[in-house]
This record gives sequence, C-alpha cells and structure tokens, in this order.
Amino acid sequence: MVKIAVFDFDGTIYTKDSLIEFCKFIYKKHPLRLRYLFIQFFALVAHKLTIISTTQFKERFLIYLKGIPKEQLLEYVKDFWKTETVNFNAEVMQLIASIQKENIALIAVTASPDFMFTLLPQDLGFSKWISTKTSYQEGKYKIVGENCRAGEKLTRLQQEFTGGFVMEYAVSDNHDDDILLQNARKSFKITHRKLQCV
Repeated sequence: MVKIAVFDFDGTIYTKDSLIEFCKFIYKKHPLRLRYLFIQFFALVAHKLTIISTTQFKERFLIYLKGIPKEQLLEYVKDFWKTETVNFNAEVMQLIASIQKENIALIAVTASPDFMFTLLPQDLGFSKWISTKTSYQEGKYKIVGENCRAGEKLTRLQQEFTGGFVMEYAVSDNHDDDILLQNARKSFKITHRKLQCV
C-alpha cells in the first residue's frame, strides 16, 4: 500500500482559479480573442441550467485557446506562472514541506487542464499531477474523458494506484472534494485561505 497525501490545486495550493486567471492572461495578450466571451457566457448559462455537463462546459470554455498550437500554449503557460506563484498559499506550502519529511507521496489532483502544470516553475515536490486530460484536435482543445472533479478524482487515484493506497492527508477548499476528505486519515479544509483540520 502506498501512503499518499492528496492536494487540490485551485483555491488550495493556488489561491485563485488557474483556468480563469490564465484566460484573463490570454485575453490581455490577445484582445481580439475577447469575441469568445460570448461562447463562454452561453456555455455558462447552459451549464447553470443543467443543459450541458461540467465537462462539456469546460470544453466550450477552452474555445478562447482556439488556434494556439500546443508548443505556443506551453510558452504562454510558462510566462503565466512566472508571476503567479506569488499566489501560492503560504500555510499550504508549509504543510507540503512538513509532509515531504515523511515517507508519503505528494499527489496533486485537480480539475484544471493538464497543460497548466507541464511547466510549473516551482518544484513543489509532487510525484504525480492528476488533472483533466486534454488533446489538441483541429485547432481546438478537447477534454479527454471526464472533467477531474468530485468522484472522478477518487476514480483517477484508484486508476493510478492499482496496488492500493492509504490516503494519509487530503487538503482542499472545495465541497466537491468531500469524498477525498472523508476517505483520508487527516483532512484539512481551506476556509478564507486558512487551513482548518476537519
């Protein structure tokens, strides 16, 4: 059995929502892409009305990256993180540092798309980054499989650790991750950017 510590990313390690912030970053670089806001807005309305799933919403939200090849996208991601690591939660970073001293694997599990973490400049000590899988097809970024949130996170962990695992720690700010917090030996909830043991 592998001992693991599971961390959410957005709102937990990173105090903001990386997908939203990266979208704003791209719009500042390419104002003409603001035309995609209409598609994003109608996708959000459809999602709120439960007409489309979260996975479908996220795929439509990614329309703002249309026509940006993967190599160029990763360069943008690299530039984005040069200024955004200052928004990492100090308390969570201290917890990560303390867990690193134990024989426990650090695992990040996030709903954000995989391309956001390929070139993360700061070595956080995580052995695995489990995220929403994407592929670049016909000039658009498509979601591969399901959006990595809620119960899907636990499913992805089970797929990664087929020999079994013991979740020593789980840390998140989101109610969607209650399934992880309930299955961990020690759980922390982020409330107003503060760590609270639950």
